Amino acid sequence: MFAYLKGILRGCEGINAILDVRDVGYAVFVPPSYEGAIQIGGTYPFYIATVVREDQISLYAFHTKKEKSLFLLLTDVQGVGGRLALVILAYGTDELLQVLKAKDAAALETISGVGKKLADRLVRELFEKVMKTFPYGNIRDVQHHKEVYNALSNLGYKPHEVKVLINECLQQRKDATLEELILDVLQKVGHK
Repeated sequence: MFAYLKGILRGCEGINAILDVRDVGYAVFVPPSYEGAIQIGGTYPFYIATVVREDQISLYAFHTKKEKSLFLLLTDVQGVGGRLALVILAYGTDELLQVLKAKDAAALETISGVGKKLADRLVRELFEKVMKTFPYGNIRDVQHHKEVYNALSNLGYKPHEVKVLINECLQQRKDATLEELILDVLQKVGHK
């Protein structure tokens, strides 16, 4: 079983990547959020989650231990395979943790491939595990994130664009009030 690989990225298409480690090419799956963030020919370290099924062995590669740990928690839930877990992780590691801590199943339903039943199951099965594994984080940010997201989505902005802008603004001003966060996001939208 592999825990860590560092090598040259030889190919990447969607979630499929080839990592060259000392002239051995490993087929690995990476989160869709890595697209554009990793470049062919670049050298990258990855934490590896090895998933063994009856018919295959798959390697999933992550930049951080936090992503890998959350991936493993997600794949423990019935109905969540490795590929769906990668799609769920594209929501954003910190954002996903906050949603799970806030037991916000409705937010999980916005993720492609996650319906109401699965969202409820994820919250029910992962809440305690997430609180134990990742005890820190601000629950207030989840509510702000959700309200800003809904407001901008209702104004016609694309969901992915809204998430990126909210995260950028929260990183710049972690203690922003809801009104300040909305203003910050709208200012960023105006500059793009």
